[in-house]
Amino acid sequence: MDRDQLDRIADNIRNELEEMGAARDLAFQRSRKLIGVCARAIRAIHRDEWEIAEGLISEASLAAEQLIEGVRPYPKLYF
Repeated sequence: MDRDQLDRIADNIRNELEEMGAARDLAFQRSRKLIGVCARAIRAIHRDEWEIAEGLISEASLAAEQLIEGVRPYPKLYF
């Protein structure tokens, strides 16, 4: 194996790690959004604001799906 091959391998590894890091950062943002929406839904339920709560629960469901889809290609982040 020559130096050029090693450089290509190192570049591939670096690129994969950068992609995974970007996916992780996006997952953190999405999880914070999901937590916030869930908290608002819980508060709405406690105030008996059922229509608002239902809307927030739907929003939370969508946020959870987006979070999962963003990390699905990266098993180390997904599990």
